Amino acid sequence: MAKKIPIIELDLIDPHLTRKRKFACIACGITYTLKDYRILFDSHKISYFHFTEKKQNIKYCHDCLESLAVKEKEKLGVKKIILKLYLPDNEIATFNF
Repeated sequence: MAKKIPIIELDLIDPHLTRKRKFACIACGITYTLKDYRILFDSHKISYFHFTEKKQNIKYCHDCLESLAVKEKEKLGVKKIILKLYLPDNEIATFNF
């Protein structure tokens, strides 16, 4: 029987739909205010994603998603993992690592 590939689900944080005032990536530490994040998001320069782990709300920037996948693969002891990103307008993007 084939093993199931673990799926990690993340939600895009749309700066136009949130009231959070500060955004910080837990992996690299890059931090922006809501105003700056809106500008960078609209220019397609950065995106933050929300990840829930053990009832903790964790944010990752788009550059650190690969490191999240690698870390989770090592933690779970698997060879493959899927990142499933929930985007606006009910779009879903999946990435295999």
